[in-house]
Formats: sequence, structure tokens, C-alpha cells
Amino acid sequence: MKNSKFIFSFFAAALLVISGFAFNNIENTSTTYSISGQVVYSDTKEPANGTTIDIYDNATSQLIASGYTDVMGYYYISGIQGGVDAIIIGDDTDEEEDYVATWYPGTLTMTCNHTNINIALERK
Repeated sequence: MKNSKFIFSFFAAALLVISGFAFNNIENTSTTYSISGQVVYSDTKEPANGTTIDIYDNATSQLIASGYTDVMGYYYISGIQGGVDAIIIGDDTDEEEDYVATWYPGTLTMTCNHTNINIALERK
């Protein structure tokens, strides 16, 4: 009888350890983060109202999130999967302007919320 209690306790402890690893992995992969900042025109420093902000996964080049700037050029995009190396592109949607899509320099690893990710759109 003592052996069966020991075996049961051992298996119960092993099950708790294994399930703890499984739940930790699920929690880590389901965490999402945000990116925010301001977009301005590089030559005038005026806010770039209505600029499209696209966020791509650096590993797959797939678009993973998108949004627009407000009247003051600010944007906030949430729900970005944790662990992704993100590339940010600002693209002025007003075709009358002479600005090109501009990349934020480098990538952002999504292990936290990123603020002050500012972009200055360059003139053609």
C-alpha cells in the first residue's frame, strides 16, 4: 500500500510539473503588445494626418497589423503577437503629397509595449 501511495504521489507531482510547462508556454505565446508613436513630414515637421502604419513580421514579411495616424500624426496599434520581430512602415495615403513610404530604422522585438516609435516621412 505504501508503494502505491508513493507511485500516485510521484505521478501527481509529475503531472503538475508537465501541466505547468504547458500552461506557461500557452501564456507566453498568447501575449500581445502595442506600438505607438508619431509620424511627421521630415522637411516641415508637420504631423502626417491619415498616414498608414503597416507592421510586418521580419521573418515572414507578412503584414501582421495596420492602422492610421490621427490629426496630430499619432498612432497606436495593439494586438501584436509577442516574440515577433516587427518592421514598421509609414506611408502617406494622400497621393497629392510628394512623400515616400519610410521605414522605421531597425526591427522591434515584441517582448514589451513600444512607445515613441516616431517616423519622419521623406520627400520624393
